[in-house]
Amino acid sequence: MIHVLPGPRKIRRGFVMRDSFRILLHFTIALFVVFELSLRLAGPDCMNFRCLVQNLSDFTIPILFSEPPVQAPTYPNLEDYFSVNQSELANLSGEKRALLARTRCSEIYGQNYKHLVNHEYPFENRVFLLKEDNIAYCAIAKALSSNIKRVMLYLSRPNSKKEKLKKDLTPINRIEYPHYLNYWANSTLLKDYPSQQHTAVLDGYYKFLIVRDPIKKAISAYRDKFFSKTDDAFHQYFRRATGKSICREIERYMEQPGASKFLKKGNLDCGRDPPFMDLQAFLVWVFLIPTEYKRHEKDNLNPHWAFSVPICRICDPTVRYDFIGHFEGGMRDVDAIFSKAGWEFPFPSRSDTTITPEEDVQFRRRVAALPRELIEQLDRTVAAERYILGYTNVKPVSDEEHMSL
Repeated sequence: MIHVLPGPRKIRRGFVMRDSFRILLHFTIALFVVFELSLRLAGPDCMNFRCLVQNLSDFTIPILFSEPPVQAPTYPNLEDYFSVNQSELANLSGEKRALLARTRCSEIYGQNYKHLVNHEYPFENRVFLLKEDNIAYCAIAKALSSNIKRVMLYLSRPNSKKEKLKKDLTPINRIEYPHYLNYWANSTLLKDYPSQQHTAVLDGYYKFLIVRDPIKKAISAYRDKFFSKTDDAFHQYFRRATGKSICREIERYMEQPGASKFLKKGNLDCGRDPPFMDLQAFLVWVFLIPTEYKRHEKDNLNPHWAFSVPICRICDPTVRYDFIGHFEGGMRDVDAIFSKAGWEFPFPSRSDTTITPEEDVQFRRRVAALPRELIEQLDRTVAAERYILGYTNVKPVSDEEHMSL
Protein backbone atom coordinates (compact mmCIF):
# COMPACT_ATOMS: atom_id res chain seq x y z
CA MET A 1 0.00 0.00 0.00
CA ILE A 2 1.32 3.42 -0.93
CA HIS A 3 0.85 6.19 1.65
CA VAL A 4 0.38 9.59 0.07
CA LEU A 5 1.68 12.47 2.15
CA PRO A 6 -0.51 15.58 2.38
CA GLY A 7 0.56 18.46 0.26
CA PRO A 8 1.98 21.78 1.61
CA ARG A 9 -1.40 23.54 1.36
CA LYS A 10 -3.15 20.90 3.50
CA ILE A 11 -0.38 21.03 6.12
CA ARG A 12 -0.54 24.83 6.24
CA ARG A 13 -4.35 24.74 6.50
CA GLY A 14 -4.08 22.27 9.42
CA PHE A 15 -1.67 24.55 11.30
CA VAL A 16 -3.92 27.56 10.74
CA MET A 17 -6.98 25.70 12.06
CA ARG A 18 -5.07 24.47 15.11
CA ASP A 19 -3.68 27.96 15.89
CA SER A 20 -7.13 29.50 15.45
CA PHE A 21 -8.56 27.02 17.96
CA ARG A 22 -5.79 27.88 20.46
CA ILE A 23 -6.43 31.62 20.08
CA LEU A 24 -10.16 31.12 20.59
CA LEU A 25 -9.53 28.94 23.65
CA HIS A 26 -7.15 31.49 25.20
CA PHE A 27 -9.59 34.33 24.50
CA THR A 28 -12.45 32.40 26.17
CA ILE A 29 -10.30 31.72 29.25
CA ALA A 30 -9.33 35.40 29.43
CA LEU A 31 -12.98 36.46 29.31
CA PHE A 32 -13.83 34.02 32.10
CA VAL A 33 -10.97 35.35 34.27
CA VAL A 34 -12.11 38.96 33.73
CA PHE A 35 -15.68 38.00 34.64
CA GLU A 36 -14.58 36.21 37.83
CA LEU A 37 -12.36 39.11 38.87
CA SER A 38 -15.19 41.57 38.28
CA LEU A 39 -17.42 39.61 40.68
CA ARG A 40 -14.72 39.36 43.32
CA LEU A 41 -13.51 42.96 43.07
CA ALA A 42 -16.63 44.94 42.28
CA GLY A 43 -19.73 42.85 42.93
CA PRO A 44 -22.45 41.61 40.61
CA ASP A 45 -23.61 45.08 39.54
CA CYS A 46 -20.32 45.96 37.84
CA MET A 47 -21.10 44.35 34.51
CA ASN A 48 -20.23 47.06 31.99
CA PHE A 49 -16.85 47.41 30.28
CA ARG A 50 -15.90 50.74 31.84
CA CYS A 51 -16.63 49.47 35.33
CA LEU A 52 -14.60 46.28 34.79
CA VAL A 53 -11.58 48.18 33.47
CA GLN A 54 -11.84 50.65 36.36
CA ASN A 55 -11.73 47.89 38.98
CA LEU A 56 -9.11 45.80 37.23
CA SER A 57 -6.87 48.85 36.96
CA ASP A 58 -6.82 49.01 40.77
CA PHE A 59 -6.02 45.32 41.18
CA THR A 60 -2.44 44.23 41.82
CA ILE A 61 -1.16 40.68 42.03
CA PRO A 62 1.29 40.27 44.94
CA ILE A 63 3.50 37.88 42.93
CA LEU A 64 4.15 40.57 40.35
CA PHE A 65 4.33 43.65 42.57
CA SER A 66 6.73 43.99 45.48
CA GLU A 67 4.49 46.22 47.60
CA PRO A 68 4.57 45.97 51.43
CA PRO A 69 1.56 44.24 53.01
CA VAL A 70 -1.32 46.57 53.84
CA GLN A 71 -1.66 47.30 57.55
CA ALA A 72 -4.90 48.42 59.14
CA PRO A 73 -4.68 51.90 60.72
CA THR A 74 -3.75 51.89 64.39
CA TYR A 75 -4.75 54.44 66.99
CA PRO A 76 -2.97 55.50 70.20
CA ASN A 77 -4.28 55.24 73.72
CA LEU A 78 -6.21 58.42 74.43
CA GLU A 79 -6.29 58.37 78.21
CA ASP A 80 -4.52 61.75 78.23
CA TYR A 81 -7.12 63.34 75.96
CA PHE A 82 -10.32 62.88 77.97
CA SER A 83 -10.64 66.50 79.09
CA VAL A 84 -13.26 67.62 76.57
CA ASN A 85 -15.66 70.55 76.86
CA GLN A 86 -18.87 68.69 76.03
CA SER A 87 -21.20 71.68 75.65
CA GLU A 88 -18.93 73.48 73.19
CA LEU A 89 -18.51 70.39 71.02
CA ALA A 90 -22.25 69.78 70.78
CA ASN A 91 -22.83 73.20 69.22
CA LEU A 92 -19.87 73.39 66.84
CA SER A 93 -20.53 74.32 63.23
CA GLY A 94 -19.19 72.00 60.55
CA GLU A 95 -16.52 74.53 59.61
CA LYS A 96 -15.25 74.86 63.19
CA ARG A 97 -15.34 71.07 63.53
CA ALA A 98 -13.06 70.79 60.50
CA LEU A 99 -10.58 73.19 62.16
CA LEU A 100 -10.82 71.20 65.39
CA ALA A 101 -10.07 67.95 63.53
CA ARG A 102 -6.89 69.45 62.05
CA THR A 103 -5.76 70.60 65.49
CA ARG A 104 -6.44 67.26 67.13
CA CYS A 105 -4.81 65.28 64.31
CA SER A 106 -1.66 67.34 64.78
CA GLU A 107 -1.92 66.99 68.56
CA ILE A 108 -2.07 63.19 68.42
CA TYR A 109 -0.06 62.24 65.37
CA GLY A 110 2.09 65.20 64.38
CA GLN A 111 3.77 64.19 61.13
CA ASN A 112 2.92 60.52 61.60
CA TYR A 113 -0.42 60.85 59.83
CA LYS A 114 0.71 59.11 56.64
CA HIS A 115 -0.10 55.61 57.93
CA LEU A 116 -3.74 56.67 58.38
CA VAL A 117 -4.68 55.61 54.87
CA ASN A 118 -7.21 53.02 53.69
CA HIS A 119 -5.18 51.31 50.95
CA GLU A 120 -7.96 48.99 49.82
CA TYR A 121 -10.42 51.78 49.02
CA PRO A 122 -8.31 54.64 47.63
CA PHE A 123 -9.16 58.17 48.73
CA GLU A 124 -9.17 59.52 45.17
CA ASN A 125 -11.92 57.03 44.26
CA ARG A 126 -14.21 58.43 46.96
CA VAL A 127 -13.89 62.17 46.29
CA PHE A 128 -16.60 63.47 43.97
CA LEU A 129 -16.20 66.85 42.31
CA LEU A 130 -19.04 69.10 41.18
CA LYS A 131 -17.30 71.73 39.09
CA GLU A 132 -20.26 74.02 38.51
CA ASP A 133 -20.90 74.52 42.23
CA ASN A 134 -17.24 74.24 43.31
CA ILE A 135 -18.07 71.42 45.74
CA ALA A 136 -15.92 68.38 46.61
CA TYR A 137 -17.40 65.55 48.67
CA CYS A 138 -15.63 62.57 50.25
CA ALA A 139 -18.15 59.74 50.68
CA ILE A 140 -18.41 58.07 54.09
CA ALA A 141 -20.73 55.05 53.90
CA LYS A 142 -23.68 54.86 56.34
CA ALA A 143 -23.65 58.66 56.75
CA LEU A 144 -26.15 59.86 54.12
CA SER A 145 -23.66 59.07 51.35
CA SER A 146 -26.11 57.37 48.96
CA ASN A 147 -28.44 60.34 48.78
CA ILE A 148 -25.61 62.91 48.67
CA LYS A 149 -24.15 61.01 45.72
CA ARG A 150 -27.58 60.96 44.07
CA VAL A 151 -27.71 64.75 44.36
CA MET A 152 -24.21 65.17 42.92
CA LEU A 153 -24.88 62.68 40.13
CA TYR A 154 -28.03 64.47 39.06
CA LEU A 155 -26.41 67.92 39.21
CA SER A 156 -23.41 66.71 37.19
CA ARG A 157 -25.67 65.99 34.22
CA PRO A 158 -25.82 68.59 31.44
CA ASN A 159 -28.87 70.86 31.64
CA SER A 160 -29.96 69.57 35.07
CA LYS A 161 -32.89 71.65 36.32
CA LYS A 162 -32.35 72.76 39.92
CA GLU A 163 -35.53 74.82 39.93
CA LYS A 164 -37.70 71.77 39.26
CA LEU A 165 -36.23 69.99 42.28
CA LYS A 166 -37.88 72.48 44.62
CA LYS A 167 -41.21 70.78 43.93
CA ASP A 168 -40.25 67.33 42.71
CA LEU A 169 -37.26 65.17 43.76
CA THR A 170 -38.26 62.27 41.50
CA PRO A 171 -35.29 62.78 39.11
CA ILE A 172 -32.93 62.27 42.08
CA ASN A 173 -34.85 59.53 43.88
CA ARG A 174 -35.12 57.35 40.78
CA ILE A 175 -31.32 57.00 40.53
CA GLU A 176 -30.34 53.40 41.30
CA TYR A 177 -27.05 52.27 42.84
CA PRO A 178 -25.24 55.56 43.42
CA HIS A 179 -22.47 53.37 44.91
CA TYR A 180 -21.15 53.18 41.36
CA LEU A 181 -21.35 56.93 40.76
CA ASN A 182 -17.82 56.88 39.38
CA TYR A 183 -19.02 54.76 36.45
CA TRP A 184 -21.76 57.17 35.36
CA ALA A 185 -21.24 59.56 32.49
CA ASN A 186 -20.41 63.19 33.39
CA SER A 187 -19.46 62.42 37.02
CA THR A 188 -15.96 63.57 37.99
CA LEU A 189 -13.72 62.00 40.62
CA LEU A 190 -10.40 63.12 42.00
CA LYS A 191 -8.84 60.03 40.43
CA ASP A 192 -9.63 61.48 36.99
CA TYR A 193 -6.69 63.83 37.56
CA PRO A 194 -2.98 62.84 37.73
CA SER A 195 -1.94 62.09 41.32
CA GLN A 196 0.58 64.93 41.36
CA GLN A 197 -2.28 67.38 40.73
CA HIS A 198 -4.62 66.16 43.50
CA THR A 199 -3.60 68.78 46.08
CA ALA A 200 -3.87 71.63 43.59
CA VAL A 201 -7.25 70.40 42.35
CA LEU A 202 -8.69 70.11 45.86
CA ASP A 203 -7.43 73.57 46.81
CA GLY A 204 -9.92 75.01 44.33
CA TYR A 205 -12.98 73.32 45.90
CA TYR A 206 -15.05 73.68 49.05
CA LYS A 207 -14.42 70.26 50.61
CA PHE A 208 -16.92 68.56 52.90
CA LEU A 209 -17.89 65.20 54.34
CA ILE A 210 -20.48 63.82 56.75
CA VAL A 211 -19.19 61.41 59.44
CA ARG A 212 -20.89 59.11 61.93
CA ASP A 213 -20.00 57.73 65.34
CA PRO A 214 -17.88 54.64 64.48
CA ILE A 215 -19.82 52.17 66.63
CA LYS A 216 -23.21 53.38 65.40
CA LYS A 217 -21.88 53.31 61.84
CA ALA A 218 -20.85 49.65 62.18
CA ILE A 219 -24.19 48.75 63.76
CA SER A 220 -26.00 50.45 60.87
CA ALA A 221 -23.83 48.55 58.36
CA TYR A 222 -24.77 45.24 59.99
CA ARG A 223 -28.47 46.18 59.99
CA ASP A 224 -28.36 47.08 56.31
CA LYS A 225 -26.03 44.44 54.89
CA PHE A 226 -26.60 41.38 57.09
CA PHE A 227 -29.83 41.78 59.08
CA SER A 228 -32.24 43.28 56.55
CA LYS A 229 -33.84 41.12 53.89
CA THR A 230 -33.25 43.61 51.08
CA ASP A 231 -33.15 41.31 48.06
CA ASP A 232 -31.35 43.23 45.30
CA ALA A 233 -28.12 41.91 43.80
CA PHE A 234 -25.94 44.35 45.77
CA HIS A 235 -27.23 43.18 49.17
CA GLN A 236 -27.26 39.51 48.14
CA TYR A 237 -23.59 39.77 47.20
CA PHE A 238 -22.79 41.29 50.59
CA ARG A 239 -24.61 38.60 52.53
CA ARG A 240 -23.25 35.63 50.59
CA ALA A 241 -19.70 36.65 49.60
CA THR A 242 -18.59 39.21 52.19
CA GLY A 243 -20.66 37.63 54.96
CA LYS A 244 -19.18 34.18 54.37
CA SER A 245 -15.63 35.56 54.31
CA ILE A 246 -16.11 37.39 57.63
CA CYS A 247 -17.87 34.41 59.22
CA ARG A 248 -14.99 32.06 58.34
CA GLU A 249 -12.44 34.51 59.78
CA ILE A 250 -14.37 34.68 63.06
CA GLU A 251 -14.48 30.87 63.15
CA ARG A 252 -10.72 30.63 62.70
CA TYR A 253 -10.10 33.29 65.34
CA MET A 254 -12.32 31.48 67.87
CA GLU A 255 -9.93 28.52 67.70
CA GLN A 256 -7.07 30.68 69.00
CA PRO A 257 -6.07 30.67 72.69
CA GLY A 258 -7.27 33.84 74.36
CA ALA A 259 -9.99 34.60 71.79
CA SER A 260 -12.56 37.17 72.86
CA LYS A 261 -14.95 35.86 75.49
CA PHE A 262 -17.78 37.63 73.65
CA LEU A 263 -17.64 35.04 70.86
CA LYS A 264 -19.66 31.86 71.37
CA LYS A 265 -20.63 29.02 69.03
CA GLY A 266 -24.19 30.29 68.95
CA ASN A 267 -23.00 33.64 67.57
CA LEU A 268 -22.52 32.32 64.04
CA ASP A 269 -23.32 29.57 61.55
CA CYS A 270 -21.09 29.74 58.48
CA GLY A 271 -22.67 26.69 56.83
CA ARG A 272 -25.99 28.42 56.19
CA ASP A 273 -26.89 30.18 52.94
CA PRO A 274 -26.50 33.03 53.49
CA PRO A 275 -24.11 32.59 56.43
CA PHE A 276 -25.29 33.78 59.85
CA MET A 277 -23.34 35.88 62.35
CA ASP A 278 -25.07 37.91 65.02
CA LEU A 279 -24.45 41.58 65.74
CA GLN A 280 -22.21 40.83 68.71
CA ALA A 281 -19.87 38.63 66.65
CA PHE A 282 -19.75 41.23 63.87
CA LEU A 283 -18.78 44.06 66.24
CA VAL A 284 -16.06 41.92 67.82
CA TRP A 285 -14.71 41.19 64.33
CA VAL A 286 -14.75 44.85 63.27
CA PHE A 287 -13.17 46.38 66.37
CA LEU A 288 -11.53 43.74 68.59
CA ILE A 289 -10.09 40.91 66.48
CA PRO A 290 -6.40 41.63 65.67
CA THR A 291 -5.66 42.33 62.02
CA GLU A 292 -3.40 39.28 61.70
CA TYR A 293 -6.54 37.13 61.91
CA LYS A 294 -8.21 39.07 59.12
CA ARG A 295 -6.91 37.64 55.86
CA HIS A 296 -9.04 39.69 53.51
CA GLU A 297 -8.08 43.37 53.70
CA LYS A 298 -10.88 44.28 51.30
CA ASP A 299 -13.38 43.10 53.94
CA ASN A 300 -11.43 44.40 56.92
CA LEU A 301 -11.16 47.94 55.50
CA ASN A 302 -14.61 48.05 53.89
CA PRO A 303 -15.82 51.67 54.16
CA HIS A 304 -19.22 50.58 55.50
CA TRP A 305 -17.58 49.85 58.86
CA ALA A 306 -13.93 50.96 58.64
CA PHE A 307 -12.71 54.09 60.44
CA SER A 308 -13.55 57.37 58.68
CA VAL A 309 -10.26 59.18 59.39
CA PRO A 310 -8.21 56.96 57.03
CA ILE A 311 -10.99 56.64 54.43
CA CYS A 312 -11.10 60.37 53.74
CA ARG A 313 -7.57 61.27 54.93
CA ILE A 314 -8.96 63.66 57.51
CA CYS A 315 -5.53 64.04 59.17
CA ASP A 316 -3.71 64.73 55.89
CA PRO A 317 -2.70 68.43 55.87
CA THR A 318 -2.69 68.46 52.08
CA VAL A 319 -6.47 67.85 52.04
CA ARG A 320 -7.72 70.41 54.62
CA TYR A 321 -11.50 69.96 54.77
CA ASP A 322 -13.65 73.07 55.01
CA PHE A 323 -16.64 71.33 56.62
CA ILE A 324 -17.11 68.15 58.66
CA GLY A 325 -20.74 67.36 59.40
CA HIS A 326 -22.19 64.91 61.91
CA PHE A 327 -24.82 62.40 60.81
CA GLU A 328 -26.21 62.57 64.35
CA GLY A 329 -26.93 66.29 63.95
CA GLY A 330 -29.98 65.59 61.82
CA MET A 331 -30.43 68.02 58.96
CA ARG A 332 -28.54 70.92 60.56
CA ASP A 333 -25.19 70.16 58.91
CA VAL A 334 -26.81 69.00 55.66
CA ASP A 335 -28.78 72.25 55.44
CA ALA A 336 -25.56 74.20 55.98
CA ILE A 337 -23.90 72.37 53.08
CA PHE A 338 -26.90 72.92 50.81
CA SER A 339 -26.89 76.61 51.68
CA LYS A 340 -23.15 76.91 50.93
CA ALA A 341 -23.62 75.13 47.58
CA GLY A 342 -26.69 77.18 46.66
CA TRP A 343 -28.94 74.12 46.44
CA GLU A 344 -32.44 75.39 47.16
CA PHE A 345 -34.26 72.07 47.18
CA PRO A 346 -35.01 69.50 49.92
CA PHE A 347 -32.63 66.70 50.79
CA PRO A 348 -33.82 63.37 49.28
CA SER A 349 -35.05 60.81 51.77
CA ARG A 350 -34.87 57.61 49.72
CA SER A 351 -33.73 54.50 51.59
CA ASP A 352 -32.08 51.53 49.86
CA THR A 353 -32.75 49.18 52.79
CA THR A 354 -35.98 47.19 53.10
CA ILE A 355 -36.92 46.53 56.72
CA THR A 356 -40.34 46.18 58.32
CA PRO A 357 -41.38 47.97 61.55
CA GLU A 358 -41.42 44.60 63.34
CA GLU A 359 -37.88 43.82 62.17
CA ASP A 360 -36.75 47.27 63.27
CA VAL A 361 -38.10 46.67 66.80
CA GLN A 362 -36.41 43.25 66.85
CA PHE A 363 -33.10 44.77 65.81
CA ARG A 364 -33.27 47.52 68.45
CA ARG A 365 -33.74 44.86 71.09
CA ARG A 366 -30.61 43.08 69.89
CA VAL A 367 -28.63 46.32 70.15
CA ALA A 368 -29.94 46.98 73.67
CA ALA A 369 -28.95 43.43 74.68
CA LEU A 370 -25.26 43.93 73.83
CA PRO A 371 -23.16 43.33 76.98
CA ARG A 372 -22.16 46.49 78.79
CA GLU A 373 -18.57 45.24 79.11
CA LEU A 374 -18.38 44.75 75.34
CA ILE A 375 -19.57 48.31 74.72
CA GLU A 376 -16.87 49.60 77.08
CA GLN A 377 -14.20 47.71 75.14
CA LEU A 378 -15.51 49.11 71.86
CA ASP A 379 -15.48 52.62 73.34
CA ARG A 380 -11.78 52.36 74.11
CA THR A 381 -11.07 51.16 70.57
CA VAL A 382 -12.84 54.08 68.88
CA ALA A 383 -11.76 56.83 71.32
CA ALA A 384 -9.24 58.41 68.93
CA GLU A 385 -11.69 58.57 66.03
CA ARG A 386 -14.37 60.13 68.23
CA TYR A 387 -11.89 62.63 69.62
CA ILE A 388 -10.66 63.78 66.20
CA LEU A 389 -14.17 64.04 64.74
CA GLY A 390 -15.45 66.16 67.61
CA TYR A 391 -17.81 63.73 69.31
CA THR A 392 -18.78 64.44 72.90
CA ASN A 393 -18.77 60.79 74.00
CA VAL A 394 -15.03 60.21 74.05
CA LYS A 395 -15.48 58.56 77.43
CA PRO A 396 -17.48 55.29 77.64
CA VAL A 397 -21.15 55.82 76.80
CA SER A 398 -23.77 56.16 79.52
CA ASP A 399 -26.52 53.59 80.08
CA GLU A 400 -28.96 55.86 78.23
CA GLU A 401 -26.62 56.13 75.23
CA HIS A 402 -26.08 52.36 75.29
CA MET A 403 -29.82 51.82 74.87
CA SER A 404 -29.96 54.27 71.94
CA LEU A 405 -27.03 52.91 69.93
